[in-house]
Amino acid sequence: MQLPKLIKKKECYRLSWLSKLIILFIFFSLFLHIRNNLYNYLSPIKPVNSRTLVVEGWLEDYALEEAYKLFIEKDYARIITTGGPLNQGYLVTKYKTTADIAKATFLELGMDSTKIFVAPSELFLQERTYQSAVSLRNYI
Repeated sequence: MQLPKLIKKKECYRLSWLSKLIILFIFFSLFLHIRNNLYNYLSPIKPVNSRTLVVEGWLEDYALEEAYKLFIEKDYARIITTGGPLNQGYLVTKYKTTADIAKATFLELGMDSTKIFVAPSELFLQERTYQSAVSLRNYI
């Protein structure tokens, strides 16, 4: 009686070290290309002709400073800040929303108070940008 064969010899093709290096180079180049150009694809800048600049109040101070510089540079007529209620700290400050804090920041930077308008949101659920857009639409 003969036992069944448990091992079978087969010839196969494998990639050489040079072909592996070429494939690695191609993937790395593709990764760098995507990484360097993804921001331009995901956040295109398409300004519209308007005399109003809208800024979300939850932005960091450096971004609000940049918005102020843009306001001066592009000669906007007014700025509208949007934002929802504060999660904490509203009991010890006079500001109730991030829109109010953004307005105070712009005033501190030297902006004329007659050019700043506030469109606060009632509540923030999950989509703060959407809620800010809705409050801006209602304000306008």
